Amino acid sequence: MISDRCPASIRNCFISDIINGLLLCLVLFFNIEYSIFPQGGKIKLYLCVALCISSFVSYKVKVYDIRDASLLGIVTVLIFLACRAQIDSSGFDFYRMSLTFQFCLTIFSVFFLCQTSKSRLTDVLRFTLLFGVVYVVILDLYFMSTGRSLANKFICSYPHLYLLVIYIAIRRTEKKIPVYVFSFIAFAFSLMYKCSTAAIACVLFIVLFSFWEFISSYLLSPVVALVTLFISDTILLFSSSILKSQWVNYFIVDVLGKDPSLTGRTGIYSSAIEKFFVYYKGVGLDNNHLASLVITNGGPNLQNGVLDIILSFGWVSVLVLVFLIVYFLFSGKLSIHKSKPFVCFMYSFILISCVEIVFDQMFISFMIIAIYFIPKTMEKSI
Repeated sequence: MISDRCPASIRNCFISDIINGLLLCLVLFFNIEYSIFPQGGKIKLYLCVALCISSFVSYKVKVYDIRDASLLGIVTVLIFLACRAQIDSSGFDFYRMSLTFQFCLTIFSVFFLCQTSKSRLTDVLRFTLLFGVVYVVILDLYFMSTGRSLANKFICSYPHLYLLVIYIAIRRTEKKIPVYVFSFIAFAFSLMYKCSTAAIACVLFIVLFSFWEFISSYLLSPVVALVTLFISDTILLFSSSILKSQWVNYFIVDVLGKDPSLTGRTGIYSSAIEKFFVYYKGVGLDNNHLASLVITNGGPNLQNGVLDIILSFGWVSVLVLVFLIVYFLFSGKLSIHKSKPFVCFMYSFILISCVEIVFDQMFISFMIIAIYFIPKTMEKSI
């Protein structure tokens, strides 16, 4: 077997890490509004292919283990479900499958980079963080100077939190002050873009991070994660009365600045329950928006993490998501210290999935990165 050390010289390894860090940054975060940059979708596909080629040329790793096989299985099943749902709904039309191709190539290219880079992944993530900060600074400065964003509020807001997680994962100091400062910055920019769910995710993340020493044993439990996922994504579907609570109403209206129906989400949920089982096989990513309009009587999407992936890929996709979460948590127990930021991130997204679409290609890619970032052998917690 070939070692997972980079076979090139140290200088070439450094250059490879820079290139792959840049490509990974663009694959994860690059998403400019179509009206501003119509060729953005095609560029994203080219970037995914470039990342696969660069990973193979740079590292050429041929070591396969249970972790590789498990994640390859997850990626393969997700790609199959995405393509099957789209083709069953609309037939094979290359020009009408752009979102499907983006999803498939993104998760595969990220998996392939992680599988090949192995011990170099931390170095790659350092450059991903560097280029990612430059990217979000450009987005933020453009918005502050023009009052217009280069992408929708979600695409502009969430990268701040993703980059915060990467920073915590690769940092060499245990000082918490920089973490709180960067968390506040991520929170502030989320509010600037008027993305309340991203702001809530930042708050949830820093709360979980701060109390990690007391709750880590619970957070690393797959049972706790799955129960949290189930409750988060069903509570508003079947218990709309919870929104009538005085405290909940205060939080929604006075803190979030939303109307009591959560910007029409309660109407979307009641309509979705009535019509949703017609789409149990999934309609494909490229048909998701149109199907959402039909199900919700005009709503742009289902405003629920699990319902959205079912609509796109079918019911089986929920089992894949569950397997990915469980596998990640079992891996996380091998290094409680290194898994800390990723576990807090995962729970933050699970909690806000009750009102937002968060289980997308970026989330799945990040979970794959997290699993490879954690050592394969037991490590003492710090």
